[in-house]
Amino acid sequence: MSKHRTRRRWIWRSLLAVVVILVIVYWQLIVYGVGQARGQFTIIRGARPVAEVLADSTTPPAVREGLLQVHDIRDFAFDSLRLTRSDNYTTFYDQQGRDLMFVVTACAPYAMEAKRWSFPIVGSFPYKGYFDSVKAEREADIWRAEGYDVRVRVAGGWSTLGYFTDPILSKMLDRSEGALAELIIHELTHATIFVKDSVEFNENLATFIGEQGAVLYLKSRYGASSPQLAEYLAGQKNGRVFAKHMIRGAQTLDSLYGTFSETNDTTYREQQKWQMIRSIVTALDTLTYEGSGRYGRRLQEELPNNAYFMSLLRYRDQQDTLEAWYQEAYHGDLMRLLADMKDRYPSL
Repeated sequence: MSKHRTRRRWIWRSLLAVVVILVIVYWQLIVYGVGQARGQFTIIRGARPVAEVLADSTTPPAVREGLLQVHDIRDFAFDSLRLTRSDNYTTFYDQQGRDLMFVVTACAPYAMEAKRWSFPIVGSFPYKGYFDSVKAEREADIWRAEGYDVRVRVAGGWSTLGYFTDPILSKMLDRSEGALAELIIHELTHATIFVKDSVEFNENLATFIGEQGAVLYLKSRYGASSPQLAEYLAGQKNGRVFAKHMIRGAQTLDSLYGTFSETNDTTYREQQKWQMIRSIVTALDTLTYEGSGRYGRRLQEELPNNAYFMSLLRYRDQQDTLEAWYQEAYHGDLMRLLADMKDRYPSL
């Protein structure tokens, strides 16, 4: 046998050994990735082109109207806001009333410290998504057993960061036009701007741009004095009143946890923690909203844990900072902000 052939065999065997070791080490991650890909491909295969759905005489009028709204929102996002153009939201997937994506979050029981999951290329995330509710609950049970506060929520939409064509999900169309515009622009922002290992900034920025973009969309479509814009702004204001109260509550909780010492037993910590959370939720009744808006009734039936508060912080706690930055650095010009961020942090 020649030396060259022996060397090639040695190289191939070494490479095979490396692959085997990597598969063993990352087996759970590989299984998770395959499951996520299968779930995503199932939705992609089941999605129909919007043009086909609109041409179908059996399509319900409400669905037809919602799809036309998404078309107009996409055009505005690409042409006016200059978000990265893509084929996202040009297909429609009928959920038939089913929830599709289940998101697991976990937080330390006596600190506002989120559990993070790491993934190749995209970095670490303080949540983990599943297309299977049973698998999501299994993941949640693992971290409950470790002592974490855990939350499993349903995702109304998500972005694949340009890896796949994101479809319109039928439940998205249950929203008002302003809320639908906010969601679509939020997700298109993720496909335009992505800062690795900065989920909190990414989500806060997408929330901010989604809301600002929805306002501009409604103004352009219906006018600055329109009832559509007034209704959306009232809902937006009410949502901020609720969010600010809960964020203050999270900060108060974090301060409470800072007073705990090793001499405090679990019973004492639990009593103090849940007493504080109960007072935060009870105080929701003292908030003033515009119109008939009310928030937090479900929280009175089932008290939120740290994972809930962390989820709210993830999307909302930087809004005042972003607003100040937006006005000072960009003078309230959303297109300038987006152009700058696209150059600095292009999405994957």
